[in-house]
Amino acid sequence: MSIFKRKQPELLPGAEAEKDCAPTTGEGLGEPRPDNVVAKVDPEHDDDHEHAVSWSLLGEGRTGGEEASSLLKEWQPQRHRWAILLERLALAVEKPVNRLTGTHQLNPFYHTGMIAFFLLLIVGVTGFYLFIFFQYGFEASYAAATRLEGQPIGRLMRAVHRYASGALVITTLLHAYRTLFMERFRGQRWLAWVTGVVLTGLVWFAGVTGYWLLWDERAQLITDAFVGFLGRFTAFAPDYLVWLYRAGVSGVSWPVLFSIVVAHILLFLISVGFFYLHIRRLQRPKWLPDMQWTVSLAVVLVVVSVVFPVGMLPAFNNTAVPEQVAIDPIFLFFLPLAGSKWAWVVWGGVILFTAVSLALPWLSREKKPLPKVNIIYDRCTGCTKCALDCPYDAIKMVERHDDKPHKYIAIEDPDLCVSCGICVGSCDGVAVGMGGIAPDFMW
Repeated sequence: MSIFKRKQPELLPGAEAEKDCAPTTGEGLGEPRPDNVVAKVDPEHDDDHEHAVSWSLLGEGRTGGEEASSLLKEWQPQRHRWAILLERLALAVEKPVNRLTGTHQLNPFYHTGMIAFFLLLIVGVTGFYLFIFFQYGFEASYAAATRLEGQPIGRLMRAVHRYASGALVITTLLHAYRTLFMERFRGQRWLAWVTGVVLTGLVWFAGVTGYWLLWDERAQLITDAFVGFLGRFTAFAPDYLVWLYRAGVSGVSWPVLFSIVVAHILLFLISVGFFYLHIRRLQRPKWLPDMQWTVSLAVVLVVVSVVFPVGMLPAFNNTAVPEQVAIDPIFLFFLPLAGSKWAWVVWGGVILFTAVSLALPWLSREKKPLPKVNIIYDRCTGCTKCALDCPYDAIKMVERHDDKPHKYIAIEDPDLCVSCGICVGSCDGVAVGMGGIAPDFMW
């Protein structure tokens, strides 16, 4: 059961089930499509537009089994060895979970995308609550967090916000890993892949600025690392240090915290925008996971937050170096190496990995091009099922202008097709094939 789940229509508006959902009679199975968009009608084979054919027609045009098998191999993708290796590693973890749960519906690895969006909502809601009580200034921000930590609801919200943020990054990486070994990042899917990589980086940066908002010893280490970055790559390090010093001495430190808050909120809002771009090409995106997942995740977050509150560190102290600070390995992994030569290795690896990930849709090519959707217009009855089922909106329904008794005809857009073949199974009239493969060979 899904939250806000809408029942999808069986047909698009304008299509009539009785008239448009019966397959057409006559020949034409496996025929190549014509060059023009609107099919030409042959009165001798139109049978007065009666549509009483059965699926037995599929056998009439079949060739031998070897030829059909050869044609179907054109549709089957050839996996790269690295993808097969990554898949085996994933299956080594997924199979025990499937045996433990007894069903794929309870395996979290199959729902990482929707779980990530749910966690993004949790981060936004809890973050808004914390923002209401936030105060600007070095001492003021720390005091506000201290007061929240002293209240049960505030303590819970702080912990849920932090744990949900970390879980969001982990879930996003798992989602990317699964997409990677399934090789679903090329062609039409490049936008989803690239925006997903950028989205992961934005969420990570937002998490770092979130830790920076609380002016404690952890924020002190982040500030030191940021000053070191400015000193190596810009000429602004002295000016930034002077700004911090004057803010601390004068007591007017709210502009410093205000700038970090603005960056934190903007990063979150931009992340939401990139999430929209991430699913923009999906015709029917599923935003939230099923009810069992939303309830389970909410319960786990609350229980973990109650049992393991995030607590408070000592306040930011310019006169002393923090001796021992707990570091978040997801967002603050760079702090232990800040200022050392290994920092160059870590950041160089992160930048290289990100650049390769962004370019992957064009660096990694398919071993062979997969066939795209091919509508046999003479057999199309305009039932709209293929257009309704296509996940990437690669089939459009347009009005017919011939003497067929149907209102619509399906028109394919190969540039949007991902060769999934769902449309082949949607068509009762056996009018949808893939590339040069006739639909009767595919059933």
